[in-house]
Amino acid sequence: EECGDYDVTPVQYAVLSVLYRGKALDQVSVAAEVGIDRNNAADVLRRLERRGFVERLPSPRDRRAMLNAITDAGCRFVEDAHGAMERAQDRFTASLNARDRKRFLDLLQKVMIDNNDAGRAPLKRPDGV
Repeated sequence: EECGDYDVTPVQYAVLSVLYRGKALDQVSVAAEVGIDRNNAADVLRRLERRGFVERLPSPRDRRAMLNAITDAGCRFVEDAHGAMERAQDRFTASLNARDRKRFLDLLQKVMIDNNDAGRAPLKRPDGV
């Protein structure tokens, strides 16, 4: 309900959020950051490019590779949608007090990390595993 007006999927928002950090990334890196397979990343990036939120740029290091960068319109979109995303998260956990909310989020993260290797596109952890 909070995010319905933005016409964006959670995966599309995740890709935009990764690119919002400011670094242009190739499709494989986007997929690894979000935890999706690279074919899905290619489709998501194409859709975001059609909406004007992402642009493809030639890689300065590899002429065969293309990098994906967020556009000004994409940055504005992330900034506009961020509040709605936070409100949705707040509504979802509204019945929990601060201590229980922290515990819930810690447990969700534990489940995600403990099952990471079972996914089609495991997230890379900061320790390189």
